[in-house]
Amino acid sequence: MKKVVWPDLYDFTLANMHHVKDWDRLNELAAVEIYFDKPDLSTYLERCKDATAIALNWVHLTKDLLDQLPSLEVVCPLAVSVNLVDLIHADNLGITVCNAPNYGDSTMAEHALGLMLSLCRGITKADREIRAGKWNLVEGTDLRGSTLGIIGIGGIGSELAAMGNALGMNVIVHTKRPSNERAKAHGVQFKELDELLIGSDFVQLAVTLTDETTHLIGKREFELMKPSAYLINISRAQVVEESSLLEALRARRIAGYATDVFEKEPSYNHPLATLDNVVVTPHMAWNTPRAGRGLLNVVTSNIASFLEGNPRNVVSS
Repeated sequence: MKKVVWPDLYDFTLANMHHVKDWDRLNELAAVEIYFDKPDLSTYLERCKDATAIALNWVHLTKDLLDQLPSLEVVCPLAVSVNLVDLIHADNLGITVCNAPNYGDSTMAEHALGLMLSLCRGITKADREIRAGKWNLVEGTDLRGSTLGIIGIGGIGSELAAMGNALGMNVIVHTKRPSNERAKAHGVQFKELDELLIGSDFVQLAVTLTDETTHLIGKREFELMKPSAYLINISRAQVVEESSLLEALRARRIAGYATDVFEKEPSYNHPLATLDNVVVTPHMAWNTPRAGRGLLNVVTSNIASFLEGNPRNVVSS
C-alpha cells in the first residue's frame, strides 16, 4: 500500500485535521502517518524512508536528502513557493512536486498591509519607545493619495491591489504578463520595473521565488527608489539582496523595510532587527485558522489527486 507521511506538523494541531474535507479520501488511498512535532533530521528521514508522498513543511529537500528517499513519488510543500525542493533533481528522479497556490491570498495580503501601516505610521517604533518610558510623537505617512507599487499580480498581489484601491492609493504593478484586460480587472496601471521603483511610495513584493526573481531588488534598484519609499516583503527573503538592503537602510537611502521572511529560518539576532526603520515578523503571514485549514485542504487534495492518477498544481523545473 502507498504511504503518505506528514513528518513535521509542529505548527498545527490534530484539531486542524478535523476540518480537512479530503482526509477520509486520502486515508482510503494510502496508509497515512502524521506527526505533530519538529524532529531532527535523522528522525525525519526515518519517518519518510518508505514514503510515497511527503507533505513538506520546513525541511529543505536537497539532492542528498532526495537520494535517500527511494520510494518517493510526490512532494507537496505546504506553501505556494517550492524553493525547499531541489526541483531539477526531483525531475531527474521522476518525483512530482505540487505546490499550494491561493490558499491564503487575502490572509497574507492583510499581513502585508499591516506591515505597511506599521512602517509608515511608526506603530512598532512608538510601541517600543512607550515601553521604554519615552513619549515621542512619531511622524507618520499617509496611505491615501500615495502610490503603491506591487511587484507580481498573482493571488496575493491582486488582493493587495484591491486593498490599495480601497484606501485611495494610486496602484501600479509590474508583471511579466501585462495586458489592458488585466489592468482593467484589477484597477491598476502596469509599469516596467524601473518605472515602478522610481514612482512608488510603497513597494510590495508579491512574487514567487525563482531564478529570475532571486535578488530582483539590489543596489541598483535601491538607488532608483525614493528616499521616502518603503519596501515590504512577504514573498521570500532571497528576492532582495541582503547586503544592499542593509546598506540602503543604514544610509537612509530608503525610509524603511518590513519583512515576514528571512533567508535562514528561524532567524535569531538578525542585523535587520537592530534597525529602527525595520519591522520584522517570524514568517507568520499565513498563520490564521482559516488560512491554515485552507493550506491543509489544498495539500491533502494534491496528494489524493496524485495517488488517483490526476496530479494537480504540478510545478516543474
